[in-house]
Amino acid sequence: MSAPRHTSAVAQEHLRLLVDSQPDYAIFLLDPSGHVQTWNDGARRLKGYQADEIIGRHFSAFYPEEDVQAGVPERILDNARSTGRHESEGWRIRKDGSRFWADVVITALREDDGTLVGFGKVTRDLTSRQLATEQMRAGAAELRVANAELEQFRLLVTSVRDYAIFVLDVTGRIRTWNPGAERIKGYRADEVIGRHFELFYTDDARARRHPDHELQVAAHEGRFEEEGWRVRKDGTLFWANVVITALRDARDGLVGYAKVTRDLTERRKAQQLLEESERQARLEAQRQRQRRTALETVTRAIVARLDLDEILQTAIDAAIELTGAANGRVERGFTGDGVVTGDDPARSSLAVPIRLADGEIAGGLCFGHPEPGAFDAEAAEAALSIASAAAVAIGNARLLEAARQETAAREVALQQRDQVAVALQRSLLPPELPEIPGLELGAHYHAGTELVGGDFYDVFALTDSTWGIVLGDVCGSGPEAASQTALTRHTVRTAAMFDAAPAAVLHALNRALLRAKTERFTTGVFVRLDLASEPDEIVASIASAGHPRALIVRADGRIEESPAHGILLGVMDFPIEALHVADHRLAVGDTLILYTDGLTEARRNRVLFDVDGVMATIAALHGEAPKALANGLVAAALEHADAPVSDDIAIVVVRVADRLNAPV
Repeated sequence: MSAPRHTSAVAQEHLRLLVDSQPDYAIFLLDPSGHVQTWNDGARRLKGYQADEIIGRHFSAFYPEEDVQAGVPERILDNARSTGRHESEGWRIRKDGSRFWADVVITALREDDGTLVGFGKVTRDLTSRQLATEQMRAGAAELRVANAELEQFRLLVTSVRDYAIFVLDVTGRIRTWNPGAERIKGYRADEVIGRHFELFYTDDARARRHPDHELQVAAHEGRFEEEGWRVRKDGTLFWANVVITALRDARDGLVGYAKVTRDLTERRKAQQLLEESERQARLEAQRQRQRRTALETVTRAIVARLDLDEILQTAIDAAIELTGAANGRVERGFTGDGVVTGDDPARSSLAVPIRLADGEIAGGLCFGHPEPGAFDAEAAEAALSIASAAAVAIGNARLLEAARQETAAREVALQQRDQVAVALQRSLLPPELPEIPGLELGAHYHAGTELVGGDFYDVFALTDSTWGIVLGDVCGSGPEAASQTALTRHTVRTAAMFDAAPAAVLHALNRALLRAKTERFTTGVFVRLDLASEPDEIVASIASAGHPRALIVRADGRIEESPAHGILLGVMDFPIEALHVADHRLAVGDTLILYTDGLTEARRNRVLFDVDGVMATIAALHGEAPKALANGLVAAALEHADAPVSDDIAIVVVRVADRLNAPV
């Protein structure tokens, strides 16, 4: 009898080891009334409770308050008692109050005689799958309501009201104008299209030909970006971030420029107070200039295409030959309704209308001869026949020209859509990473299948010895996502000016998104780097809101996940304490890696690249420079995927160099 008991004990031990070795599953026992009896490591990781904090408590602690009030936990146990098993999916609550989407299986446990002794409960976190499903539904909804490509272009430009987005020709004259430009600069489209974009610049900038310099840099390098004072229609100055992107055709020929302007006046208020007197002087001079140039001559002209001129000239030549006229001309303003002849002792004249199919008189063919009586009825008939042929040719030419213009306009609109989309996406990312003494930085952005995505990153100075890094992901893509991305990026910079604590920055961003009443959630991570903590190390303070965990690669190759975590942004108001900040000391050779979920969600045959793929790639690329490491991670994810990756991927890598030899 001892052998079976030993075998049973071994089996029970093996079962315990199996349960404890499942970090991705919360597996525990409940007593018949629903109180927690056991707790495995997977339950601790998933729900956040230590064993001594939860054992003995009722399992309703994991349910949202509204479910508890509705009696959901009791109904689940009743169902498991009666059927032996209950399985469902729904929102559950962690210890820190954050929600996650869970797959839950509860099994009734009974003795051989049928006596209920408790329940076995297995919980799995399916939040990523649920969010992905919601994103797919949102994308499908966008596709269902999307119009033709021209409408997409119009929405892209007209829906972004916080940006002045317009196109310049190669000389710098304005070709397009969006509502954001009208709101920021004050001009209506009919007031500004055709004028040179230098009218937005100060006298000093014009005097030193700064607008021309911007176009030269953009044409040579592909892109120009700066911040500076610009002038509205009413003469007021505003502090602008300006990005000019050179637009080139398929043959790399320069066809114009895309210009994106953002009003950053709020960020410059302190500086404006110091420069107020100088600004008032410039405003007065600008008003005087506007008074002198307010009136412009608007003329209307009939633009004759080359083929139309050839038609008319051929008609004149043929009529002169057939009628025997000495001369002939086209009279554009001819109003006669039929043949008009005239004879006097000095000369003869003949005129016939060019009557189009719709009855319009497009002009007249007029002929003359120095002798009287030169034109008879036969000559008049010949002239009428030629005028009728010319009318048919002119009608066909107009139809052909209208079709050509419509086709050309459609092609230009499509090109502008793509060009402005690329320019807008580039404007959401820094043109290059700053140089930080003692640190090596690298980044990589891979666009998904949409024109404009929601991923972004930024690196900026907080003080002489501290730097801020933000990396985020706005749900979805397209103009609305781009608009929220811009709000997010610049809100972070503004918030960090007042309080650079990572949790404070993300908390301020959440409130800004709630005030904006956006329907898109945002994930983000903010890192404050303190370079002055120790001579041979820095401190990275990390706050994360619904974002993939930051990774720390030690100099010896060990990889750590930062415990920093928090709630999604833009969904609900939450106290700043809901953001759990983690401080990490980074020594020489240590590396910090931030990334968006587009990296882990690349899939092949429904198998995700996932965090395991990220860590395996990091291990394979250990020792590579930050830029090469960022590029390698994206390349590995794309190689893993069996189809184009629809979501954007953004990565920022920071490595601590030999700070003892870093320049001061």
